[in-house]
Amino acid sequence: FEFANGGDIDDMVFYADNKWNSTERLLVAYQVAAALSDLHNWFGDGQPAIVHTDITTTQYVYVNGQYKLNDFNRCRFVAKDKDTGELCGFYVGNN
Repeated sequence: FEFANGGDIDDMVFYADNKWNSTERLLVAYQVAAALSDLHNWFGDGQPAIVHTDITTTQYVYVNGQYKLNDFNRCRFVAKDKDTGELCGFYVGNN
């Protein structure tokens, strides 16, 4: 595990005195989108392998110069039916 001593996106958006400029905002947006894309295309077939179920600005932590998706305690792994190849459903309860 990596130590995330840079806080999270929530810290920068709502509490930081030094706000991001437009280039920094674009870079963070790219990092957020790339993390979600990686989850939704893990096997390279365009089908989601993991559903996070709890995406918020506090779930992206700053590690070594980039924001990374964190906190997978509510995630669900998406299974495929071995005969049909269709994705199986899953249940997400309330906290």
